[in-house]
Amino acid sequence: LLYYKRNNRHGPSWSIDLTGARVLISENNNRQIVIVSGEMLYYVRCMHKSYRQAWYDSLHKSQRTFEAAIATVQADVNTGKLGFLSTIKEEPLLESPQPEQVLRKTKEKEQMKMIED
Repeated sequence: LLYYKRNNRHGPSWSIDLTGARVLISENNNRQIVIVSGEMLYYVRCMHKSYRQAWYDSLHKSQRTFEAAIATVQADVNTGKLGFLSTIKEEPLLESPQPEQVLRKTKEKEQMKMIED
């Protein structure tokens, strides 16, 4: 899942690996989805509560599609159809601010707003 700090796609962007992640509907907020990936918790908030189910379904569909594609490629590698993939090396990703830093700042701002209200 690729997401941006701002909705105009400007500013920093991050990604969340959905492989093996759990996508949950928040019980505390009717606009929120929680993604549990490894030891990280990500809170995704929809613009309106009516959009949440579509986002939830889309995230699950994306996970299933990706897992099916990986299984197909792995089967082809195992049968020798895609032997060239074993020679591809992974390049290290460039460092960017950690998502939890942005989420923590956002949560702090929300808490301050609640205190002010």
